[in-house]
Amino acid sequence: MAPPEAYYLIGGNFNYQLKVKNQTIRFSLSVNNALNRNYRSYLNRLRYFIDEQGRNITFRIIIPIN
Repeated sequence: MAPPEAYYLIGGNFNYQLKVKNQTIRFSLSVNNALNRNYRSYLNRLRYFIDEQGRNITFRIIIPIN
């Protein structure tokens, strides 16, 4: 079979730190495949059967326990 078509993906990452008293709280927002493009990765063994994952949005809050 022929290889999959060429594609481009748009994503980004935003990080922010907030200091409350002696504690540092970190916030993180990540977006992968922001335009929700259908594509097939050349290195994926299942590329002939299914598309890769669509839009992925991840929000994290990191609070260290001291």
